[in-house]
Amino acid sequence: MQLLGLLVIWIFPIGTLCGLAALVIGSQMSKKTICSRCGNRVEKTSQICPHCQSHFDR
Repeated sequence: MQLLGLLVIWIFPIGTLCGLAALVIGSQMSKKTICSRCGNRVEKTSQICPHCQSHFDR
């Protein structure tokens, strides 16, 4: 998402607005930790997914 934002940010004016939005959304998405098995959000310190009981290797 962030790469897309960097690519379209140079197309003025619509690309600039879409590019900035994509950068913000991509930044927020990169802060989330998601279980690869069920797709639910989990805490970064979790050892086991509370939804599907999948174990995480760190």
